[in-house]
Amino acid sequence: MCRYGARGALALERLSRAEDGRIAYRMKRPLPDGTTHLQVLPRLGKQEENSRKPSMSTA
Repeated sequence: MCRYGARGALALERLSRAEDGRIAYRMKRPLPDGTTHLQVLPRLGKQEENSRKPSMSTA
């Protein structure tokens, strides 16, 4: 039971990045309509947004 709870939510070997920057997830089984991959646009998290802003020295 602990091993099941400790595993990741997604299988990393099924993730890939398309040429246009989208992230593709290959599903284990195709959907009834024949879809085999889900594609999403990457989104910047708060940590990445903060790291891209120039830092100001207050000294």
